[in-house]
Amino acid sequence: RKIRDVDGSDLPAEHKAALRFAEGFATDPDSAPTEVLPGLRAHYTDQQIVELGLQRVHRQAGSKLLVSLGLEPRSAPVTVI
Repeated sequence: RKIRDVDGSDLPAEHKAALRFAEGFATDPDSAPTEVLPGLRAHYTDQQIVELGLQRVHRQAGSKLLVSLGLEPRSAPVTVI
């Protein structure tokens, strides 16, 4: 499902917070998006926030590995969030 306006969507607040966190990593992968942490803490435990971060880093590393090995798919559906 495409989401162009997370804040204006009908998603639950905890999903919006997680998407803001993921977006922060996507726009600045060298640092954790600390400005979204208060929103995350309203819905998730510290352990869950760490897990969200680790999953994000894991997926990014896997993607970079596939590209560096030349194994990325030639075409794939694009989902805009």
